[in-house]
Amino acid sequence: TRESLKSSCTYDSLCKMLKSLKKLNLCFRLNRTFCLKTSGEDESFGGKIIIDLRSDTITKPSAKMRESIMKAEVGDDVLMEDPTVKKLEEMTSLMFDKEAALLVPTGTMGNLIAVMSHSKLRGSEIIMGDRCHIFKYEQGGISQIAGVMPNLVSNDDQGTFSIEECLSRIRDDNIHYPITSAICIENTHNLCGGKVLPQNWIDDVRPTLGYLGLSSHKYHEVVF
Repeated sequence: TRESLKSSCTYDSLCKMLKSLKKLNLCFRLNRTFCLKTSGEDESFGGKIIIDLRSDTITKPSAKMRESIMKAEVGDDVLMEDPTVKKLEEMTSLMFDKEAALLVPTGTMGNLIAVMSHSKLRGSEIIMGDRCHIFKYEQGGISQIAGVMPNLVSNDDQGTFSIEECLSRIRDDNIHYPITSAICIENTHNLCGGKVLPQNWIDDVRPTLGYLGLSSHKYHEVVF
């Protein structure tokens, strides 16, 4: 169970449990869950779980990070008087060559804000991959809060999708259809092994968007 995997069990006991599972895909996912250190006596088993890689949310700040947080100069960010937040936003906007940046509490909120900014009308839709984080892990927020539908295309193992399939999903101006407002790509791609999308594929997507008058939302799972 998930709870038993959280405990500091030995690799031996974990492997015995995995061997009892019949579904190979489940075994694979459980194996990927951890980084394991094996003992010299047994190359395949032995050793203990030393690093938990279930999610980046498992990580905790180091002592130096906590000290830096404690000593950070702060102010009222609503009144634009927090120098630390302002510095972070300025640094981020320069890093990504954008006009400005906005610090928000969660990645899910950041994605929701971006979707709403691209979709001016409720009842719009955004084309996105069927393995993307917005579709699978954000509680359907773009639909329940923004009133935006996902129009899914098939992600391949690289995190990309067929541009031809994407083009076929763009709606015309039939009054019965939702309005296609944007195309969403995820980089790096969470469910595709954290892969960085090929730059040549991104370059192929961009002119298509401009020609059709669509915007794009590219969200980053991990930057730092």
